[in-house]
Amino acid sequence: MGTWVPDSPSMPNLSQVASPCNFQEEDCNKYVTGLRLKKPAGGGELAGTRKRAEEYIMSTTSVCSVNYIDHVGVAVQDIEAALEMFERVFGTPPAQVHELADQGVRATLIQVGQTRLELLEPLGEDTPVGRFIQRRGEGLHHLAFNVSDLPGKLKILEQEGLQLVDREPREGLSGSIAFVHPRSVVGILTELVESTPNSP
Repeated sequence: MGTWVPDSPSMPNLSQVASPCNFQEEDCNKYVTGLRLKKPAGGGELAGTRKRAEEYIMSTTSVCSVNYIDHVGVAVQDIEAALEMFERVFGTPPAQVHELADQGVRATLIQVGQTRLELLEPLGEDTPVGRFIQRRGEGLHHLAFNVSDLPGKLKILEQEGLQLVDREPREGLSGSIAFVHPRSVVGILTELVESTPNSP
């Protein structure tokens, strides 16, 4: 049997191809048209088929692709003291503290090299971050990935069987956000972030 590979000059950008839940007939037609067929030595049937084109699209669009690490969340007891320490020791720039009552925290984002830290101070002991500090003390709280099309990414994760803390996006300090339970991501509380025009 022959094999096929996408002919990149005539292929659409994968980021513009619909996700599996929104798969369009025209997407597959583009891929079938753009196949470069390789005829095996000694002859044989060419294997660039519509079925394989569809399988290719599904395999490349059914992952929760990540743009970059948006930030690392750190739980602290005193956000002002933590900010002062990072400024004094690591030379981080000053940052504004915001109160997010719906999340039970005071929070800020500080630029550290090529990424950011999100410092989280609980508003009380009976809050998610407050309970985290009681159980584990201060320290790393979550890892945040920046993504595009957050609602679509949540559908992909749900199809993969991951346990979602948020089934729908909500507003957070860094943009539109949603959390994935740590038991689904090797023990890491994982946040997905889609940047918005007003996000820091």
